[in-house]
Amino acid sequence: MAFSSITNLSKAFHEGDDLDTAVNRALYYELVNHTFRKYSSFSLTEEDIARTVEKASGDGEYLTNLLMEHHEALSTFSIGDIQSLYHLLFLFYESFDFIQASVSKGWKALAKSLCNNR
Repeated sequence: MAFSSITNLSKAFHEGDDLDTAVNRALYYELVNHTFRKYSSFSLTEEDIARTVEKASGDGEYLTNLLMEHHEALSTFSIGDIQSLYHLLFLFYESFDFIQASVSKGWKALAKSLCNNR
């Protein structure tokens, strides 16, 4: 992750962005890239997607209600059935997992650094 982020930061700086914008853009790219790579993996099946979504969301009734309540917004993404909603939610859940793993890794590195500096 670090190498790609450095590459993305250098691209952002060449475009004249400030540091905050460059960092945000690089981190966003890493998140989106990871999520789409996971979604596009050849071994991913409908069952994998359903298992991931159901594990995170609980019951199917909640998702059906979500689909009905937010039908207009979801139709913007051509989502009109449960299966399509599962695919969208899978992308969200994978993104959240990536963020959680990144934050955890960062905290562990910080703790290790602080312990080494004692």
